[in-house]
Amino acid sequence: MSAEILEQIRKATMKAQVEDDLPDFLADAIFPICDQPQSYEHFTLPLMELLMQVSDFNLYSEAGCCKTDYSAEDIKIYSKPFGSRVLYWLKGASTSLALPCDIRKPKCL
Repeated sequence: MSAEILEQIRKATMKAQVEDDLPDFLADAIFPICDQPQSYEHFTLPLMELLMQVSDFNLYSEAGCCKTDYSAEDIKIYSKPFGSRVLYWLKGASTSLALPCDIRKPKCL
């Protein structure tokens, strides 16, 4: 199942780059994840969240008073591993970095 989600993430990322001006630094962080489905086979929920964030990306989502889309800040890889910072978690999962919890199990912190 993760392989299909990763393929959807790849397509959504390419579409967001062309149509919604997804920053290259985010795409450059997402594509290597898509190339390693075996490394992320147990991370279905974070992958689904990443898919949702990329699919609903809007460069100007922070500009209005009613935020309904995701911004680069929401997806950003260099933030703390809490909330919706999925790329940080997935990068840590593939490089065996210490995580605050096992994200495959929802009893975090």
